[in-house]
Amino acid sequence: MWPFCTVNNDWWLLVPLLLGLLCGWWAWGRRGSLDASLPGAGLVGDAIGGVKDAAAKVADTAGDAAGAVAAGVAGAGAVAVGAAKAAGGAVADTAGAALDTGKAGLAAGAAALGLTSIGVAAAVGDPDDLLKIKGIGPKLNGVLNGLGITRFDQIANWTAEDVDKVDDHLAQFKGRIGQEEWIPQAKLLAAGQNDEWERIYGTAKAAAAGAAALLAIGIPAAIGDPDDLLQIKGIGPKLNTLLTGLGITRFDQIAAWGAAEIDKVDDHLGTFKNRITRDSWIEQAGLLARGAIAEFEAKFGKLDSENK
Repeated sequence: MWPFCTVNNDWWLLVPLLLGLLCGWWAWGRRGSLDASLPGAGLVGDAIGGVKDAAAKVADTAGDAAGAVAAGVAGAGAVAVGAAKAAGGAVADTAGAALDTGKAGLAAGAAALGLTSIGVAAAVGDPDDLLKIKGIGPKLNGVLNGLGITRFDQIANWTAEDVDKVDDHLAQFKGRIGQEEWIPQAKLLAAGQNDEWERIYGTAKAAAAGAAALLAIGIPAAIGDPDDLLQIKGIGPKLNTLLTGLGITRFDQIAAWGAAEIDKVDDHLGTFKNRITRDSWIEQAGLLARGAIAEFEAKFGKLDSENK
């Protein structure tokens, strides 16, 4: 027996090793149940859950706080913008009121000196019909009235300095005062020298100028502002464009045509040739040039309301 043990002592050394492996295997299989059964395992789980809940509450609180701060900043910004706009509006209103007051004061001061707002002598008395002055049409008349210029004697007394002041407000009409002799015309009209005005500036002068000035097609040129040729029955937009392109723009110009002028114009009317005599343009133009509207309408029909 002993000799056997002595000879095979290496096998006895394996016994403790095998026992150790068996114990380790058993312990490994029991690990989960042992962990769950440890006295502190539940407390540790509760602690971890508490930490997670606390972290979530902190995150929610931080989010709410950030939202409140953002809302506060936006609200403060809106209040600041509103206040700035209100202040700006108040400043603008104050500046506008001051400007209006200044203008009113300037106008009052000018009026006290007997001047218009542009510094020329103010009108004294009822307005005259400035359209009688050759070269002043409805548009210019409106501009002049807006500047406080309403009378012949007012224009008749203008100095060179006054002319410059008025000219500065006439835009595209600048230079007309001298070119069309407003001051000499106004002096005659203010003095009631209508015959003399007529001789120098009226129809006699226009007729002489018309005889001297011919259009490219060889008929007398128009003298004065254009009329609305569409009032003549038989002249539509296309014919009106054609006529104005030839330099034919006034009733009295057409009314003065003879056979020679009709032939010259007819040569340029294309498909509208012979319309002049067929539609009685010359007779119509004569009535319209004289302002005989009732007679015109009795013979040729009603004018359109906007053309009366």
